[in-house]
Amino acid sequence: MIVILASRFDASAARLAERWRDRGARLLTPEGLSVRGWCHESDAPGRSTAVLHGEVVPLRSIDGVLTRLSGVSEDELPHIVPSERAYVSSEMTAFLLAWLSSLAGRVLNRPTPVCLSGPNWGMEQWAHEAVRAGFRIRPVRRLARAFQC
Repeated sequence: MIVILASRFDASAARLAERWRDRGARLLTPEGLSVRGWCHESDAPGRSTAVLHGEVVPLRSIDGVLTRLSGVSEDELPHIVPSERAYVSSEMTAFLLAWLSSLAGRVLNRPTPVCLSGPNWGMEQWAHEAVRAGFRIRPVRRLARAFQC
């Protein structure tokens, strides 16, 4: 199973999850963290579970994660009481940092303490890492314009 962690406003991520559905892709948005069944045990990852589209799945069944979310914003949480959204968004970001960090080699773009979607790399570096992880990609091309004085 492939998890695509993204904003609920990320239409590209939703289309990608739909396109990869037959390969086991599932879209996970911050709202999905508020459902019963999540269990993160850092000292016993074999007992950890995630909830994807209402289904409780063991962590070992997740083959890979692509993160398109830098952090959880208050806008992602319309189901949370407005006065609690700032706190919950901070807690969800911290949880996702711990959860993604616990997934050994299964996260394409490893989180950093300041960004869930990893380091600020250019297209070339991301393409290199995607190929290294086994993804097929289109060639990356950049056009440079001549510098004029």
